[in-house]
Amino acid sequence: MSSILKKSDIKPFAKDLTFCSLCATFFGISQIIIAFIFSKTPLVNSNEFYGIAYLVYCVICSFFAVIFSKKNPNKIEVNREKSSPKKMFFCFCYMIGLMVLFTFPVILIDFILMPFGYTLQSIGSANEVSTSITEFIYVAFAGPICEELIFRKFIQERFMKYSPVIAIIVSAISFGVYHCNFGQTFPMIGTGLVFGYVAYKFSVKYSLILHIIYNLFFGEIFGIISDFLNKGNEEFVIPVLNMSPFLCCILLLALIGVIRFYFKFMKEGKKIFPEYKIRFKKLKYLFYSKGFDIFLLYGIGTSFLFLEKL
Repeated sequence: MSSILKKSDIKPFAKDLTFCSLCATFFGISQIIIAFIFSKTPLVNSNEFYGIAYLVYCVICSFFAVIFSKKNPNKIEVNREKSSPKKMFFCFCYMIGLMVLFTFPVILIDFILMPFGYTLQSIGSANEVSTSITEFIYVAFAGPICEELIFRKFIQERFMKYSPVIAIIVSAISFGVYHCNFGQTFPMIGTGLVFGYVAYKFSVKYSLILHIIYNLFFGEIFGIISDFLNKGNEEFVIPVLNMSPFLCCILLLALIGVIRFYFKFMKEGKKIFPEYKIRFKKLKYLFYSKGFDIFLLYGIGTSFLFLEKL
């Protein structure tokens, strides 16, 4: 498989991208509709509202994702490697490293918006602790299962016939745009690249495990520790760095991930990932798809709803 799209692949690629993008848009809009329906239901407790609504959404979208993935034409069989705790640990470091690197565009966007009286800083909703059992189940398990079925099992595997690199990039960009939040889109593209790599190299089962660990780590554990440190526990903050030891550990893992990523992929890329030499200018074919353009407009348009006035 070549990592470069041929001219004969452009139309099929655009067709596949249109189909997958429209499906992702449908999944996103269905989430809004289901949340709206449940908000009008007096029988649902307010604390359980989001959890129940999103669990229903996950069941529906997972069902369609499985159906669509089974109808995938020209499915490519991949010889996968055996995973290990060591490999998964380094993949976790890659994920944190790329997430930190992809956070810089968010900081830049926030800096640009501030003179206009808006900010992205309060969009750390992903780090908030769950307020109900159903919300915890959604964040920790149902959400990752649903998203892995959509973006790795359905979308990524559909594009494997063009090349693993193209498939991983398309699924990662779709994964980021799908979150419809300027504060999360770029970091999610970074983590999506690692989820995609793990799904390709080992299996979707391991990308799901990594996704669950990520959501538990940053959605629950990180939120609990952040709340604890924000309650006047200054003695747990390192004065020199003005950061908590927990945050220092995250940055250390990120540094390990970036350094390891460099030596693993840049120095030995031909042995590990022969298709990594993709010509990124070929990604312009993403915009040959009207479906992807609609999905992109949906993601950007919805993201504006999360902007907050200073």
